Amino acid sequence: RTIVAEIDEGNFAGYSRLYHRPAAADGRLYFDVAVDPTWRRRGLGSMLYDDAFQAAQAHKATILDADVYDN
Repeated sequence: RTIVAEIDEGNFAGYSRLYHRPAAADGRLYFDVAVDPTWRRRGLGSMLYDDAFQAAQAHKATILDADVYDN
């Protein structure tokens, strides 16, 4: 499941992605959230995260994995 925050046609501010890897155990989901630097600190990342988290709950996820990068 991918949600994209579109500012106007063809211009995106961020996205969230929730997915299950084929080799992962049932109930284990992975997610990514990214927001363009010019759109940060406006609550967009929180909205995208909350949406992905609610979708994970609806899919009965027992484990959520995410990577955090420092760059």
